[in-house]
Amino acid sequence: MTTDFHAFSDDKFPALTKNHIDSCKYTNWYEKLQNKSLEKYTIKSHILKNLPQTFILFLLEDGIKLKTNTENTFYDDNQDFSDWSSSDNDTSTDEDSIKFIDPKNEFPEVEDFINDCFNTKSQKLTPRLNWSAPKDAVWILPYNNTMLTYTSEDVYLMLKSSNYIMHDLLYPYDDLKEKCETEKVNYDLILREWIENFNPSLEFRVFVMHGKIIGISQRDIRTEYIYLHEIKDEIRSTVDNFFEEIFIKNYFEECSIEEQNLVLDLYVDIKTQNLKVIDINPFTRSTEPLLFTWNELLTQEPHKKMYEFRLGENNTKMSSRDHSENQVPLEIFDASLDPEKLRELTYEWNRLLNKQLKEDDA
Repeated sequence: MTTDFHAFSDDKFPALTKNHIDSCKYTNWYEKLQNKSLEKYTIKSHILKNLPQTFILFLLEDGIKLKTNTENTFYDDNQDFSDWSSSDNDTSTDEDSIKFIDPKNEFPEVEDFINDCFNTKSQKLTPRLNWSAPKDAVWILPYNNTMLTYTSEDVYLMLKSSNYIMHDLLYPYDDLKEKCETEKVNYDLILREWIENFNPSLEFRVFVMHGKIIGISQRDIRTEYIYLHEIKDEIRSTVDNFFEEIFIKNYFEECSIEEQNLVLDLYVDIKTQNLKVIDINPFTRSTEPLLFTWNELLTQEPHKKMYEFRLGENNTKMSSRDHSENQVPLEIFDASLDPEKLRELTYEWNRLLNKQLKEDDA
């Protein structure tokens, strides 16, 4: 089989505006679906709007701020290896030179909000900002490669370790042809309640252009789920009914057909009749097309009766890994799951570093 390659221009995309990107902010679409008939399609979320600038600057600071005591205090020694604590044999650190950052003092409203959510709402939460969740940073916490967090420290560490969060903060309108000022963006912290037994095989990405579905892709492209082929038609029918009878009437109520473009992430469990909106993404090149290419999606026949619904079938994309550009060596990932391995890895790191320094001095 041969593959045809085509020149592809961004001009094939529908016009992208700042309003379109803003409409995909989590708070905006979540609040649109918050009424008695629609809230069942969302995941219960707790939102702190208009984050203080001190917290934004904290997230943007270089290096991961490690907790040094039980008071949720973080430090930044401005060193290249600040991610690692000193070994017991290393007494070279000057504690007086360490800059301590206490969330209770620097951004108390954020700290209080997070702690209140854990104490009164749910003991298991997943964090995100306006457009992105820190899916690329799940390796940083020892919770089975999930975005699950239990403490404010978990939340801070997850957010600070994510390139996706950095993109939200630095380049939210990067896909626009005309530059927009990011300084005027109001950022929100969203803590979503954890739902047990969420099955990654039942997450799907729905591509919508000019008010019509033009394709659906399996969300987890790393795995082939054979059983999905048996219920594919039922999933398609459920998505179609939700989109046409519920979503389009409530989300696009003030939009022309030409403006009805987005990428919708859904969780669809046929057995339990459970459908949830996971996320809404801008219809733009920076949104991952998963098992499609953007060229395939945008060059379809305009009057095609049935859109394509793709599931993994041992193709080339099945071997790729989500967020692989943000992965770390396997030894570090394994160590993050085992405190003893983490201590051993830290000790070995310092031993090799000291050996290298001695050889350089010799």
